[in-house]
Amino acid sequence: MISSCVLGIYYSFKTDYRINDLIEMKKALILLISEIEFNLSPLAEAMKNISYKIDIPVSKIFFEFSEELEKKECSAGEKWENILNKNSKFSYFNNEDIENFISFGHSLGYLDKQQQNNNIKITLEYIENKVSELLEKSKVNKKMCRSLGIFGGAAVMIILF
Repeated sequence: MISSCVLGIYYSFKTDYRINDLIEMKKALILLISEIEFNLSPLAEAMKNISYKIDIPVSKIFFEFSEELEKKECSAGEKWENILNKNSKFSYFNNEDIENFISFGHSLGYLDKQQQNNNIKITLEYIENKVSELLEKSKVNKKMCRSLGIFGGAAVMIILF
């Protein structure tokens, strides 16, 4: 009974964890705009600076990406995709989020300042829309998951005894 209640509570907060990760990515992208616009930092340095200002798991993505940029093995987009895929298991991003961030990453380092900012703004719009959508769903899902956890545990107890 207790384990099913805990499981229901965990799933009720899973959407909130995803919202927090999306908000951290939004903060990181806003910081990236300022790094591009005002600091004129190279991409590797900008990513490392951003990683120190945001929370895990997004900071880990940005830090590892900055480390990979210093190596000259493949393009920035491929490195971004590899880092995102590797770190997606440590975050609550779903496949749609990852795909959107990967498409953003494939333009890193290829565009001029204005086009890069426009690309970041498109990704920010996606995040804002997704967060508002998730906030609406979160209220309903919390109640449903908690109730299912309690009723599932009660059903197992009734069946076993």
